[in-house]
Amino acid sequence: IEMVLQHFPMQLIMGNLIFATHYQNIIDKNPRALDGDTPLHCAAEQGDFDVCKFILNNISEKNPKGHGGETPLHLAVIGGHLNICKLILTNIDDIDPKNLEGKTPMDIAKERNQIYILQLFRLAAIKADSFSTTDSRSQKLILLKFIEKDNKTLSIAMK
Repeated sequence: IEMVLQHFPMQLIMGNLIFATHYQNIIDKNPRALDGDTPLHCAAEQGDFDVCKFILNNISEKNPKGHGGETPLHLAVIGGHLNICKLILTNIDDIDPKNLEGKTPMDIAKERNQIYILQLFRLAAIKADSFSTTDSRSQKLILLKFIEKDNKTLSIAMK
């Protein structure tokens, strides 16, 4: 099993569905590599929406810190993967985790001038602040579902 876990992140990224079916039998659904990263980190970094969704549906810690204190959300932002960012944001409460450099995913989006991702974070931050903690996740899900890549939809969402 040790060898399986060692190659687990790459097997998921490479789309090995047969391997993924055995995923249900693994006790730790998001095992850490030696550097602290998890399969969710790898999938977020690669922009693999289906794998991210699959993993998020099977784990309790939705945005774990890995190498350098980076979370899957940090890596999705670095890769410019808007849909992955949206997926993770709808599953977490803390939208501003800091890496070891003290940077949040939004800080990284600002540095990289990622307009769509910045709008997504601003919207999530505004709406998260206005909802009670008991219903914030379900409200964010409803709100973020309609946000897509095109600027028109994002502009309407921000108004």
